[in-house]
Amino acid sequence: MNAIEILTKDHRKVDELFAQIEGGQGNTADLFKQLYMELNLHAEAEEQLFYPKLELKGETSSQVGHSYKEHQEVKNLLSELSTMNQTEQAWTSKLLQLKQSVQHHVQEEENELFPKAQQILGADQLSTIGENIKAMKQKRQKQPSAA
Repeated sequence: MNAIEILTKDHRKVDELFAQIEGGQGNTADLFKQLYMELNLHAEAEEQLFYPKLELKGETSSQVGHSYKEHQEVKNLLSELSTMNQTEQAWTSKLLQLKQSVQHHVQEEENELFPKAQQILGADQLSTIGENIKAMKQKRQKQPSAA
């Protein structure tokens, strides 16, 4: 799987976790812990392995800068949510804010950044980045969770 395929698969997994939390399918605390881990791991993969290849390119440098800011917003919301009581309305409202932020970011990536990355990086480099993302995720998932 290349980098774009892996990152897009992550997006669908996060969509599913939001749907499960909102639909009351399973333990909210466990689902949120998984969502927290997935979003942080995804952001780390993009920030360390994918974005650096694109931020030096004129066609994508400003988009990548914008993506870093959106990642920070998501991390801030995750941090706030992790300290709140999950049974309160404020938590649910904050979760909706997180979902909207993530969906906005995903839409920009999939519709704008990924097509440009495909052109700029090409199949070989996207494949290599994909292998590196896969290896990084496997390594991180074996480490104890901080959530």
